[in-house]
Amino acid sequence: MKSKILLTALAAIPFLGLTACGGGGGSSEETPAAEAAFSGQVIDGYIKGMTCSADRDGDGVDDAFTTEPSDELGNFTIPGLPTPPNVAVTCVPGANGAEDMDNPGVPFTGILTAPAGYQKVTPISTLVNALLSTGKSLTEAEELAKSFLGLSTEQEFDRDYIASGDESVNTAAQAIHSLISDIDSDANYSELVEALAEVIVEKTEAGEEPNISDNGMSDDVGQKAEESNTETGDSNTETGGSTTEPADTTAPVITLIGSASITIEQGSTYSDSGATASDNK
Repeated sequence: MKSKILLTALAAIPFLGLTACGGGGGSSEETPAAEAAFSGQVIDGYIKGMTCSADRDGDGVDDAFTTEPSDELGNFTIPGLPTPPNVAVTCVPGANGAEDMDNPGVPFTGILTAPAGYQKVTPISTLVNALLSTGKSLTEAEELAKSFLGLSTEQEFDRDYIASGDESVNTAAQAIHSLISDIDSDANYSELVEALAEVIVEKTEAGEEPNISDNGMSDDVGQKAEESNTETGDSNTETGGSTTEPADTTAPVITLIGSASITIEQGSTYSDSGATASDNK
């Protein structure tokens, strides 16, 4: 009788084990979420060879970078950012240079930016971003830009205006780049766009209606840029008969080309993609 009880108990053990393993019908493990990746586009015409970056944590140093320079349609990807991005994006010519596909073979030398939320980085988005730095809201900045460029209030900036055939916005974008590129000044591209934004705001608040085609606009912007450089200490300051140059407090923008983290097989050949850097001085 005791033997029968023992065999019955042993026979039940595998059955209970299977029930425990199979219960619930699934695994408790969760599939990891895919890393966010922002897919943007840099346009004047489409600009090839631009490397783009963003400062995710707001410490003044870019920490999110394009996987590779923009292609023939201006497309680029920045891992680690949502779409649309929640921070501003900056695009600079890559290590091998950049070119506007409307002017093949001609180097594109501008530094373009876009405010948080924009997916297209253009001369217009660069102006809007500069207007934001004057204290304007995004709506106010866009309205000022549209008035300055002679565009209707219904026109949208954050889109592929080449593919959509919006010639007026395309022309306006190229006009901004031409204006900035043709100004005779020691200031760099970014400083000139910031000066342009300040001129637009000052003239508007004075009751004027500034327009990009106004005579003397390039002179006004160049003068404003030089004034700003003097005020921020970019010019030498004479004290007691000696000339001293204030400390440079503006950090350079260093942009990694390629991914910040890579995996290679042991024994394979590795070629570093390098980086680009731009600085106000």
